[in-house]
Parts: sequence; structure tokens; C-alpha cells
Amino acid sequence: MTVSLPLADGRSVRLRSFGPGTIIGEMAVYTNAPRSADVFADEPARLRRLTLAALRKLELDDPLTAQEWHRFVVKMMASRLAVADEALRAAS
Repeated sequence: MTVSLPLADGRSVRLRSFGPGTIIGEMAVYTNAPRSADVFADEPARLRRLTLAALRKLELDDPLTAQEWHRFVVKMMASRLAVADEALRAAS
């Protein structure tokens, strides 16, 4: 999967590529804001969707599993932020 950022002039910038098992769209779930980037499957892919409603239901029905899910997502987001930090350092 390729993540790209659409620019105001109509172009887009490739931000990163991900392989199987990747979580995408998590920021929109946590911020309740429109997505900030586009994701394209580079080859046939099988996707699973976790809606906000399903996540809320999981939080009510199985709080421990929901807590582990949130921890996993936070770790993944922190890892992505660390990669972005390194890229910015390398560019300056």
C-alpha cells in the first residue's frame, strides 16, 4: 500500500509504503476528522474495516481487548512518528 498526501496544486507526494498487516485510517478514528492522506493498494489486497461504532461496542463488551487494541495502535503510531522524525532530520 502506498500512502500519498494530496497537495493544493493537484499533485500528490508519496509519504510511505506499507506491507501486509498494516493499519490505515486510524488517525481519522481517533480525531473524528477527515482523513489527511490517500492510500492506494499497489496489488490486490484484502481489507478489514473497524468502524467507530464497532470500536465503541468492543470498548463496552470487552474493555480489556479494546485496551490492548488502543495500546497496539498507539505503539504503531509512535513508530510511524519516529520514522517521520528521522526522515526530517536526514532532510535538514
